[in-house]
Amino acid sequence: MDRKKGNQEWLEELTEFERAILGIGEETYYNYRCPQCGYEQEVPDFVVDEFAAYDELPPGVMPELECGNCGGTLKCVD
Repeated sequence: MDRKKGNQEWLEELTEFERAILGIGEETYYNYRCPQCGYEQEVPDFVVDEFAAYDELPPGVMPELECGNCGGTLKCVD
């Protein structure tokens, strides 16, 4: 009788390419800091990528984000 594989089992069998396609794995975070109030936040790369695409920034240019603490500008410090 065939048993269904548990979640962990089939995840472990995925190739690196399959993991990337499915968005499974370690997430990359960028450190942002507000120079006005000092607030710091780790922002996932997919959020940074979305803002960069929205702002039509060239590759390698990090977008500035709004500070959730004071309304100032969060800037990437990485």
